[in-house]
Amino acid sequence: MSTVPTTRCAMIALIGQPNAGKSTLLNAVVGARVGIVSAKPNTTRLLVRGVQMLKDTQLVWLDTPGLTRVQGNAKKGYSRALMQQAAEAMSDADIVVLVADVNQALRGLEQEEAWWQQAAQHRQPTILVLSKIDKLKDKKLLLPLLTRLQASPLAAVVPLSALKDVAVKELAAAVAKLAPEGPHLFPAGMVTDQPLADRLSELTREQILRVLQAEVPYGITVQTEDVAAPQGDAPMLINQTILVSKPSHKAMVLGAGGQMIKRLGTQARFAMQEVLGQGLRLELQVRLLKK
Repeated sequence: MSTVPTTRCAMIALIGQPNAGKSTLLNAVVGARVGIVSAKPNTTRLLVRGVQMLKDTQLVWLDTPGLTRVQGNAKKGYSRALMQQAAEAMSDADIVVLVADVNQALRGLEQEEAWWQQAAQHRQPTILVLSKIDKLKDKKLLLPLLTRLQASPLAAVVPLSALKDVAVKELAAAVAKLAPEGPHLFPAGMVTDQPLADRLSELTREQILRVLQAEVPYGITVQTEDVAAPQGDAPMLINQTILVSKPSHKAMVLGAGGQMIKRLGTQARFAMQEVLGQGLRLELQVRLLKK
């Protein structure tokens, strides 16, 4: 008599300070471009879920906005909303994965320690990821830190480089060992539950952040107005609106003679084609938000 294999499923909250490498790590473990990546802090606005299958274990990774201070201590409403989103994801998770830039970790882990102590109080297994080890010039510097962390309540400490695909599989295996028994939450083959329109909007916003860099204001938002399926020889057509709060921001996005929005459109289209696996047309417009 054959037995039904035991299935396991876990919700994993990726928690860390801005630019710790959470979105890059999410994309690496899932094996798909799910979260957007930028050098600008707090690029992640939405709670993005990426789904990974390891044999009979389903791991649902939650990418959260970067936490700049211990939860509940933000001053501005926007920052407070982002922090609340991350805090809720952490409290709902089966497993917490704290992500810390290794070079910052060598200078101190006060915030991360506050988070893993909080998780320990809720009996949530916690793994500390020391990210971006490819940027650490002297790997011997890790040894004293790893020795000190042996006394912590952490389930594991994993130095890795998501960008170079170093120890990413080891992290997933360590997380899978902690996953509780339970049914899978998502069907086989699904890599994210993010709606297509939101995913396409975020891909365009990613290019805006990358191209305009420090000049781009946080208030810029992208809305996907329509996604039209291919018709005959015509490719998929995507219409998006870039919403800005000031005329100066609109001029910045358009650029002289419309050159900037053309550049943004080209790069966003390439990103979308990579994700969707098909050719497409992208039409962008810029609109001022009404006050």
